[in-house]
Amino acid sequence: MPDESLPLADHLKIGMDFLDQGKFVKAQDEFKFILSRGTGTDYGDDAQFFLAEAYFLNEQYMLSIQEYENLTRKWLLVLFLRKHVFVFVRLTE
Repeated sequence: MPDESLPLADHLKIGMDFLDQGKFVKAQDEFKFILSRGTGTDYGDDAQFFLAEAYFLNEQYMLSIQEYENLTRKWLLVLFLRKHVFVFVRLTE
C-alpha cells in the first residue's frame, strides 16, 4: 500500500523504480495511487502513461490498451479545446 504522506513526485519515482526492477504490480499500485490523487496534473498524466507501460510489461495487454486510450482521449480533448479557444479569442479581437 502506498504511503499517503509522501508527495506525488516521490510516488512517481518509487513507481518508476519498481518498473525498472520488474516489480510491475507494485509499480501499478504507485501509479494508480497517483491517479487517485493527482488526475489532471502533470504527475497524473505521467502516471497514466507509466501505468499503461506497467500493464504492458506485465503482459496485461487489455488493461494496457485501456490506459493508453484514456491518455490519448484526454490529450485529444485538450488539443481540441486549445484550438477552439484560440479561434474564439481571435474572433473576439
